[in-house]
Amino acid sequence: MIAVKTKDPVRKQAFTADQISQCVTTVELALIRGNKAEALAAIERAFVPPDARSADPRDWLICELDLNPRVENLLESHGITTVGQLCNVTANTIYSWPQSGRTRVEEIRQALQRVGLRLRGTSVLECAGATA
Repeated sequence: MIAVKTKDPVRKQAFTADQISQCVTTVELALIRGNKAEALAAIERAFVPPDARSADPRDWLICELDLNPRVENLLESHGITTVGQLCNVTANTIYSWPQSGRTRVEEIRQALQRVGLRLRGTSVLECAGATA
């Protein structure tokens, strides 16, 4: 175990060598792909206590939604790096992008629904899978 001091002198965190190794591997792979946002998010997930993270999912980076890497790459290729930016996009806009389709849009909808959000212009019924 490795103890890490935090800004709060009372709070200390302990990490196993495996946790640190896994984080380093994730960060290395993200940087190899040129994805700095994903690397930073991996560090935050590993070392920042959940209560210190933003409570508003719209402030999260896309990679914190645990999407398929192809979906993450699709969003990032269109300049979407935060969940808040994603919530301002319509499903029709995503459908219009090359390499996009029903499966990817559905994965995005489900990921947003897990954190209580949805795509712009999407009704609650559509999120639940019902037809209007």
